[in-house]
Amino acid sequence: MLCAQMAIEAKDSVAISSESEERFEVDWGSEDSTRVNAITSEVELFGNAFVAMDDIRLEAYRIVYSSQKNQACAYGTRDSLGDWIGRPVMTQGGQTFEQDELCFDLKSRRGLSRKAVTVQGESVFHAEVAKRQSDQRIHVANAKFTTCNADNPHFHFHLKRAIMIPGEKVVSGPFYLKFRKIPTPLALPFGWFPTPPDKRSHGLLMPGYGNGGALGFFLKDLGYYMPIGEYADIRLTGDLYSGGS
Repeated sequence: MLCAQMAIEAKDSVAISSESEERFEVDWGSEDSTRVNAITSEVELFGNAFVAMDDIRLEAYRIVYSSQKNQACAYGTRDSLGDWIGRPVMTQGGQTFEQDELCFDLKSRRGLSRKAVTVQGESVFHAEVAKRQSDQRIHVANAKFTTCNADNPHFHFHLKRAIMIPGEKVVSGPFYLKFRKIPTPLALPFGWFPTPPDKRSHGLLMPGYGNGGALGFFLKDLGYYMPIGEYADIRLTGDLYSGGS
């Protein structure tokens, strides 16, 4: 296993030009092979590759790390059966995010992910595109919010655009419920999903999912929660069946 540690400037240079410049250390390594390009200051890592800095860690089959740009781009690969190997995983502040590919700026702490997935309590959040900000807020497009842990969820709330604050909440514009790829009439102009749901924060309560036989597939305990004081709250829930009952 090849590992290394590099001291990177907060500016686009390796040499320290001022005592006031911020420094940070980046660790990187891989198990298979490493290619170093001295001209572009890039390191390409293969096989259980990682790049780590402070509380941030990226892991993937392949990572391209540029000390000049302070950027790491992570990619997975597929085996002969089409299954993922080394799909990029990012961990920050105790939160874990998995995605098909990721480019992350280590200086600004901003990044762009494609097909990202994260678990928040009992909820699973999928995003076609996710843009991470320096304050850890995540702006997403074409997202799925569900409690179904299948790779292709049996049901989900489809959110065209949303903002996610990991460990706190997801706030969205218009959204609607879908079974697989089939949309339903259940839609709302905006959404507020607390994550994790055990906190006393108002918002939609994510339902359970199952098969009700003759009644069809169902969502159980779908509802809304609202705290109205230190010792009181309101919880409205109901069940929804695809058979119409």
